Amino acid sequence: MAYTMELEAEVQKLKELNQELERKQAEIMEIQMNEVISFVNCEAKLFYIWHIYYLGVLSDLLKLRKRYRHYSAYNHSITLSPYECG
Repeated sequence: MAYTMELEAEVQKLKELNQELERKQAEIMEIQMNEVISFVNCEAKLFYIWHIYYLGVLSDLLKLRKRYRHYSAYNHSITLSPYECG
């Protein structure tokens, strides 16, 4: 009988320890999820900034292309005609 009570007490301790570990694991998972969300938000902001910058650069290049009309498709560089430099 005493052995059974010892085992029951040990089982109760293990159950309490298990509950504590599950609680800590849930806290850690929440912290990790918040870190991931924060990282993704940061990456999304950087992508947005890069995208806006890229569109601005692309827009500027297209304006130059329209302005100078001489565009080499081979090396993708703008070439000026001597008549348009003035």
